[in-house]
Amino acid sequence: MLITHRPSLRAAMMAIALGTLVACAGTDTVAPSPQLHSAVMGGASYTTTATTVVNLVANASLETAGTGGAPASWSTMTYGSPAPSFSYPVPGRSGNGAAVTLASNSNGDARWQHASVAVTAKAVYTFGIWYKSTAATSINMEFEKKDGKKSYGWLADLPSSGGAWVQYTATFTVPKDQVSAAVYQLLSKAGTLTIDDAWLAAGNAPPPPPANQPTMTLTADPTSITSGQSSTLTWSATDATSCIASGAWSGAKSATGMQSVTPSATATYTLTCSGTGGSVSQSATVTVSSAPPSAFAEGLVSITFDDSYEQQYLTALPILQTAGFKGTFYLTTQFIAENFTRYMKPAQVQDIANKGHEIAGHTVTHPNLTTLSAAAVIAEVTDSRTYLQNLTGKTVTSFAYPFGAVNAAVMDQMRQVGYTSARGVGVPNLNVATSDKYDLLSDCIPSTTTLAETKAKIDAAKANKQWFIICVHDVLPSGGDNLTMTPTRFQDIVTYIKATGIKVVTVAQGRALMPN
Repeated sequence: MLITHRPSLRAAMMAIALGTLVACAGTDTVAPSPQLHSAVMGGASYTTTATTVVNLVANASLETAGTGGAPASWSTMTYGSPAPSFSYPVPGRSGNGAAVTLASNSNGDARWQHASVAVTAKAVYTFGIWYKSTAATSINMEFEKKDGKKSYGWLADLPSSGGAWVQYTATFTVPKDQVSAAVYQLLSKAGTLTIDDAWLAAGNAPPPPPANQPTMTLTADPTSITSGQSSTLTWSATDATSCIASGAWSGAKSATGMQSVTPSATATYTLTCSGTGGSVSQSATVTVSSAPPSAFAEGLVSITFDDSYEQQYLTALPILQTAGFKGTFYLTTQFIAENFTRYMKPAQVQDIANKGHEIAGHTVTHPNLTTLSAAAVIAEVTDSRTYLQNLTGKTVTSFAYPFGAVNAAVMDQMRQVGYTSARGVGVPNLNVATSDKYDLLSDCIPSTTTLAETKAKIDAAKANKQWFIICVHDVLPSGGDNLTMTPTRFQDIVTYIKATGIKVVTVAQGRALMPN
């Protein structure tokens, strides 16, 4: 028998009882053996330059909680007095750790022990662990035969680490006739021992590489809303296998995501993401004002259309007609006048106007107006307006900025040419009676927005007597880009508006309810 550290008398007696135990202890990682035992149970595998090594210890990093205040696949062991104090989870080297404390020297010992794993008799294994201690400890082994008889062995006596994290590594040979094993670090002196990141692998295997600490961002946009409005939570975590929400929300979340929330009072949303390298938490607070300012006499909703797509006429218009709703069509006139493919024809625009829907301006060529000279802006907005009025015989008073792009100069030009309102985009999407009439907010609903999120904004507009302007682009059965809506989704929105009983207005009608 070869023992490289002098054990205590009790530990030596255990080792002698094994008879054939061979142990080699040290603090340096040994080189990987080219002949590794094949093992399939326990924890995760890790790759070295030589081979793939299987860590036999289940839940080796202690990140997964079990029952009874212990990590999964781990248990507490103790005998003698005084009784120890076991703690889990505690801060580990990375993520969670497990601690044991003795108030005074024990006539026995105490330890955290991983679940026994299958081993091959007479084969070489490598054990390692990270630990932090304020007292001397020892590394011991428990073996079991097929008949259930257990025997024990000593591997090393370790000094106090002085409260710093230290890595211990050793190899040993399994005695004959043994079929399972557990290796553990025990405490018998007054002090505290904290452990983390254990491994047990067949062969002269190096320790696994350290896991990356998870990182995460969590934001709320906007961070301040009025009652009934919504904010969007956006988060992204790396090196995380699970995320749990707490605070003003709850449940498991994916590592990356977005969620619309409509808190009734100021709320803090916390997300904790965990991985093999630990866990990280972030919080975002949404401040809620007690009441929305400058409400209308009742809630309003407008259904508007941009860019003159023909499917707006062929597919969406019949749905509006059936519901008895009037919409606002912001039309780009070059697409109509020059008969562009997939865009409305002049006769279709005339039919929309004749059915009582609002015809509104959206420039001639759909440019970003903030990039043009003042003269070019005037030409774009007045020429399109003149074309639409001549085509339909209706007065055009509403305008929508292409791409939602607007600045103070462009807004002044809208006033100069005689438009009474101009629509942009923005978050939050709900307008109040005193909103800027030349920067009305709207929601050009992207395909990633859920129906529930749109319903929530309709509900908020009704409850808080605000004005929700919906912006629709192309309507195609198979969908398309992020701003293309399917007929089914459009029908669902119209059906819900009808069911709520909220007042549906054209933009011109909604503008007329605002103070001048």
